Amino acid sequence: MNNFSLSNPRVEVLDLSSNYLKNVNFLNSFGANRMSLRVLNVSNNAISNIIDEFCSWRELSFFRIANNRISELKDLSKVTCGYGYEPQSYLRHLDLSGNPLHTISPSAFSSLSELETLDLGDTGRLAALADGTFSALGRLRHLRLAGNRLARVSSGLLAPLRALESLQLQRNALAHLPADALRAQTRLRVLNLDSNLLEALPPHLFARLHSLQHLSARDNRLAALPSLRLCAGPLRTALFTGNAIAAADEAAVRALWRPGFELGDLRGNPLTSQAWQWARNASDVTVTIEESPPLCSVSSSLWTIRLKVGYGFIRTCV
Repeated sequence: MNNFSLSNPRVEVLDLSSNYLKNVNFLNSFGANRMSLRVLNVSNNAISNIIDEFCSWRELSFFRIANNRISELKDLSKVTCGYGYEPQSYLRHLDLSGNPLHTISPSAFSSLSELETLDLGDTGRLAALADGTFSALGRLRHLRLAGNRLARVSSGLLAPLRALESLQLQRNALAHLPADALRAQTRLRVLNLDSNLLEALPPHLFARLHSLQHLSARDNRLAALPSLRLCAGPLRTALFTGNAIAAADEAAVRALWRPGFELGDLRGNPLTSQAWQWARNASDVTVTIEESPPLCSVSSSLWTIRLKVGYGFIRTCV
């Protein structure tokens, strides 16, 4: 790529994915016109350092550098660009997934105040994130941290992310979430906690989630159906497949009864028919089961919700 040249250097979209690039310094041949680049995809290469590349593209809004060899993310705000501006003030979407990241500086994203989407997933090595790592990302809407080794999410880590709409924390090593971990996420619509080590979800975790529509906590160690009574959001789905839930507490099930709720999935849990004994004397509730697949339907006079309960664990609801 040393002799790389273009007849029209004002390229706005450039895809160089799946090559053998170790860096993208050849783009300096664009001269001043490299500043017009808005979308750059260099995923699936052999790039090991993002710092060297970051100042070259003043108008860049979408940067995908997934599946490379970046192991450490340093403070991008300390990069000297020589133009009198902070680096990457226009960047909206940054994809670093699939890199072997093990360390991220607490101020790594301090100059990316316009960022809306950040993917730090599938590193297989990232075990911790310091408070303040996301302090400048007040406009971030989508955060993906799936496929790492995170053992905890502190109360302050997500506090600056007040515009967050989706949070993906699946496939980590989370055993506990503080009750106030999501206190600032009033706009959160999607929360994925699949494949962690969670034994319980505190009710107050959902107290400020006024926009929550989809909750997934499959393949954890939950011993009881989480209570969503404090969740004021327009919840539509709640998925708890593959946990250790043995009983369906009446209050927890009734907390799902809200206009628009569509599906609660409890398959792969050790539920028995005794789990629904409370429904026998409830005049406003009927619980039935259908075959292929078994489907437990809980109805009130206003609406019906469905609880998939799975094969082998339950043959009748009441």
